[in-house]
Amino acid sequence: MNLTKAQFARIEKELCRRVNLPYPPPNGPYDVSKDATWTEAEEADFKIWLVKYLRKIPGLKLMRKTAIENWAGWIIFDFGWKISDGE
Repeated sequence: MNLTKAQFARIEKELCRRVNLPYPPPNGPYDVSKDATWTEAEEADFKIWLVKYLRKIPGLKLMRKTAIENWAGWIIFDFGWKISDGE
């Protein structure tokens, strides 16, 4: 199952909102390793939001929750912000 551009844009928008960056990025794509950081707690909270969002998508409603949680983990691994040191 692939996400549509609109669905992926919703995820990107939420990622940016959580670190106070404008969306869409004004100067091209953000560098997830440099442009923002978040704490482990913020990442965990985002994952909760992401799993709830993914479970609302019609093509994913029939997937088990654990499969969606795993997929959410990969999305965060690929597109999430770097964990900040010392927080």
